[in-house]
Amino acid sequence: MSTTNAPTLFILNKNYSSWSLRPWIVLRHLGIPFNTEIYRAEDFSTKPSTDPARPGLVKNDPQLEAFLSRAGPSRKVPALHVPRDDGLGVFVVHESLSIIEYLAEDHPHLWPTNKRHRALARSLALEMHAGLSALRNYYPMNIRQQHEFDEARFHSVPGIEADVSRVNQIWIQCRAAVLADPELAAHDEGFLFGRFTIVDAMFAPVVSRFTTYRLPVESKAKEYMETVLSFKPMKEWTAEAKKEVQIIKED
Repeated sequence: MSTTNAPTLFILNKNYSSWSLRPWIVLRHLGIPFNTEIYRAEDFSTKPSTDPARPGLVKNDPQLEAFLSRAGPSRKVPALHVPRDDGLGVFVVHESLSIIEYLAEDHPHLWPTNKRHRALARSLALEMHAGLSALRNYYPMNIRQQHEFDEARFHSVPGIEADVSRVNQIWIQCRAAVLADPELAAHDEGFLFGRFTIVDAMFAPVVSRFTTYRLPVESKAKEYMETVLSFKPMKEWTAEAKKEVQIIKED
C-alpha cells in the first residue's frame, strides 16, 4: 500500500540484495512510514553498451535497466526518494550508508551517544562498507539457501579466512566491551554497542552469509548472530525473502 508524501526506497531482490537490506531494516526499526519499489531480477549479468552516450556496461534485462534509471542518476540501488518540502518532486539519496546517515540526522540515537564509541562504530561501519571483499565476493547473500560448510573452498580462496576471522574478532570484542562498560551495559539488547545502531545494520547481511554457508563462528559471536536473526525487522525481511521465487544463476 502506497503512503502519500512518504519516502520511497528502491531495492532489488530481498533474497540477494545485501545493500538493500541495510537501509530497509533501519527504516523499519525507526517506524518511519515509507514506500518500497522492488524489482525482483533474474539476471544481473551485463553486456557492453552500444549507446555512445552511455558507455560502459548495461544490464541484459531491459526492465531492470529501466528500474535502475528510475531509481536515480547513479542507476544503482538502494536509493531513497524523499519528497521535497516545497512540493517540487523528490531528492534522491543513494548508497546504503549515505541513506542511513541521512536518517541519523533526525535520529541521532542510531549512533552511540559516547564520542569514543561513536568513532569506533563509524570505523566499523566503514570497514564493512569498503572492506571484507573476499567474504562479500565469494559468499554472496542468499537467504533461501542453506549450505554445508565447504572446508576446501574456505581454505582455498585468498582472503576468506582472514575476513571470517576479522568478523569474529569484531563481534566478540564489541560484545565484551559492552558488558565491561556500565554506560553500554545499562541499555544492552545484545547488539554490538548494546542497543541497535547503524553498525548492526551494516553487519546484518554478514550474519545472513555466516548462516547460509555455516562459516566458522565462535560461541560469543554466535550469540550476537542470534540477536540479529531474532531482530523483528530482520525476521520480516528474511520471511519475505524466502517467499521470492526468482533464481539468479551463479549467485
